[in-house]
Parts: sequence; C-alpha cells; structure tokens
Amino acid sequence: MKVIKQLPPVSFIFLIRSEEEYENANSCIEKNELSKVEIVPIYTEENLSFFENNLYIDSESISGIELSKRQVFIQQKLNIFSFGNLIVLPDGKIYANLNDPSIGTVNDTPHSVVYHELTEGKSWLKIRNQEPCSNCVYQWLCPSPSNYEAVIGKPNLCFMKNTSI
Repeated sequence: MKVIKQLPPVSFIFLIRSEEEYENANSCIEKNELSKVEIVPIYTEENLSFFENNLYIDSESISGIELSKRQVFIQQKLNIFSFGNLIVLPDGKIYANLNDPSIGTVNDTPHSVVYHELTEGKSWLKIRNQEPCSNCVYQWLCPSPSNYEAVIGKPNLCFMKNTSI
C-alpha cells in the first residue's frame, strides 16, 4: 500500500459477493485511508440472499429516496444505467448493453448505430413500464432496470407488495 499511495491518484474497485467481503473491503478502505473507492456487488448463483438482504428495495429504502422532478422525468424516459453507453467488442459488434442484442458493427456509421438504439434498441429506453412495476405506485422512484435484474432473471429487485396504483 505504501507504493500505491505514492502513485498519482488511484481508483480502487472492490468486487464483493458477500457481507463478509463487504466488511473486508470497508476495513481495507478505512485502514489504508483510501479515497477514490467504488464497491461493486457481483452476483453469483450462490449469493442471491446477499442481494436480497442488501440490494433489494423495500418500503424503508423507498421512503429514503429523494428525487427531483427532473430525475423522476428522466427515469420515465431513459435507463440511467445504460443510456449513452456504446460497447465495441473485438469481433466488431457494437452493444448498448452486453445483456441485449448487438445494435450494429464497426462498419456502420455512428449515426446509424445511435439511431438504431433509439428506435429499435432494448437498452437506452428500458424503463419500469412492464409488470410488476407498471402497476406499482413507486414505479418512477425506483432506479432504472439494471444488469443485476438481467443476470438474476427477475423484472425487479424489489420486496414491495400491494402497491398497485
């Protein structure tokens, strides 16, 4: 850590799969006084309970969300996690999100790739307009659909019940 601290500002990304790994990451961050830190939960088929206990939304977490009108409007129209992303893979295919189909290739013009995603794509405009979220009073307070939902295979990461409009 002494050598790392002597380098220009370094960002640290901690990939965690459990509460134990989260505690270890926090301990490392505090012990070494790290400032540029990102903690990223990683889903494995064996750690669903970690996600349910720490990342799923419940009534308590909903009550703590404070969004401006502008943020609510954005979430009604755009996916805050995917919008604007373009990923180019070595095979030349371009994706807006790796969990969705390719939207073009490097042989296409940038304009046509962006146009394709905005008109036919499945990432940038993926919002909470499908069930069960479409019938929930908290629909636009929750974050946009994420990659976690795609890999877990659920339409939302939510414990809210009986919240029909």
